[in-house]
Amino acid sequence: MLVKEKQGTILGMVLFVILFQPGKSYCADPNTFGLEGSKLITAERLKAQLTFIASDELEGRETSYRGQKLASLYIAQQFEQMGLMPAGDSGTYYQHFPLLHLSVDTNGFLMTSTAAGTKSWRAFGKDIIPHSSRKDTTISGDIEFVGYGINSKILQFTEYDSTINYKGKIVLALRGTPGDDDSTTVFFSHKTAGTAGAKRTYAQWGGAAGVLIVEDTKGRTMEEAYEECRDDLTRGLITIPQRVRNELPLFSVSRKVANELLASSGKTIEWLQHEIDSTKKPASFELKDAKATLAVKMNREEVISENVIGLLPGSDSLLKNEYVVFSAHYDHVGKNTVTGEIYNGADDDGSGTCAVLEMAHAFASLQERPKRSLIFLTVTGEEKGLLGSLYYTEHPTIPLEKTVTDLNIDMIGRFDPDHEKTGDTDYVYIIGSDKLSAELDSTSRAANNESVRLHLDYTYNDESEPHQFYRRSDHYNFAKKNIPIIFYFDGEHPDYHKPTDKVAKINFDILVKRSRLIFYTGWKIANARKRPALDGESSKSSSPESR
Repeated sequence: MLVKEKQGTILGMVLFVILFQPGKSYCADPNTFGLEGSKLITAERLKAQLTFIASDELEGRETSYRGQKLASLYIAQQFEQMGLMPAGDSGTYYQHFPLLHLSVDTNGFLMTSTAAGTKSWRAFGKDIIPHSSRKDTTISGDIEFVGYGINSKILQFTEYDSTINYKGKIVLALRGTPGDDDSTTVFFSHKTAGTAGAKRTYAQWGGAAGVLIVEDTKGRTMEEAYEECRDDLTRGLITIPQRVRNELPLFSVSRKVANELLASSGKTIEWLQHEIDSTKKPASFELKDAKATLAVKMNREEVISENVIGLLPGSDSLLKNEYVVFSAHYDHVGKNTVTGEIYNGADDDGSGTCAVLEMAHAFASLQERPKRSLIFLTVTGEEKGLLGSLYYTEHPTIPLEKTVTDLNIDMIGRFDPDHEKTGDTDYVYIIGSDKLSAELDSTSRAANNESVRLHLDYTYNDESEPHQFYRRSDHYNFAKKNIPIIFYFDGEHPDYHKPTDKVAKINFDILVKRSRLIFYTGWKIANARKRPALDGESSKSSSPESR
């Protein structure tokens, strides 16, 4: 088939390394069986898997694109070779689900009306840059200048006046934050207050109807601003139909547009920005005799993506009707349409995907199967808003009431700068293990003590921690269904969502240790007499004879 032929020589080499190496099997004492089984997870096998999953041939595995389709085919082939049962649609390994691909049409426009007259602004990328509003949207309103357009407790800087009614108004805001030249950042921090998306949110909280952001400030040109967002505009947005809702129309605009609106005030956008930066005080005011009409037009395309799901049946006559889920997302963010750079996503989440594959291989190679059944769930659409896991938990192929826990893996092949600095590199971040079940957390700690003895770092387990990682990966959709979860994570590193997240930067020794820990934790849960009790409930057992 054409798709298989396009996988090329890399896939052939990987299949030779992985499929034609016979797995070992152990006849071990029950107390050590899981530990011995975990040793089937090796650096050589993980590297062979990741070499293909994070290769240029898969083009960054963007949801619904060719590379993601090739990755799904590869994972399904692996599951089949391991002898896993299909657990997707209609006897296949695939669970297909519909998505919408939305992109901004260049025919959007901005119209301004001032004492000097009415002007239509249509120079896309020069005077205006319309951003996605999910649906075709046209709104008109009076203009309110809101400085930097933020309402940040962290910055202790608020532009929105609680005494002003912003309903129906279009707010005009500067990019960035007061005194801050850089309005972008990879990770969550106070700087995200300066991004366009955050300003839209602040405007919505303030009751506004639309947002204009002045982009060419502090030495940056409008052309440079357009180059920064051109890849996002070209690729557009992939989402599920249920999430298509009206958002506030949002335009990036040039200083020329802003000064047209400000003309009757006697002030310029340059003067206002300098005033706010130097005084660190808001300078919001209504623009008299200034109105605007924002018209955003969207292109819409229906697309399909798929989760890939394999099942290893349990050995106990009753407990096999309960399931332990091992999950990871195999999609990533694709390639830059402007530069052609590929975002290989070796750590995010090639590392988790390959860990799931190798755990599946290890479990399937054991002479004695675990008592409970195991689900190996590789989901797509995580980078688009946890879409694949959302679809699975809303349309489960295995009953959720029979799902004992979800062990979710998202980035486990690297070290973060904090741990590298202190030399504490034998660690893994544990998130969410005690949110629903203290018993699950105890099992996790015991599994670690009995196996690899990593430092279990709970730094990000605090729900008030600003990164909010508990809500930012696929386990969260299981947790919302009251299913106990553990999220395994290596932390932030500078290559996150960059073309530099490559296989060469993966530390396979730590990837092996973390994978073995997750395998052994799953082994203990799958063979326990009782499933982890939800807090406030007694532990449940489905198999009296297993007592």
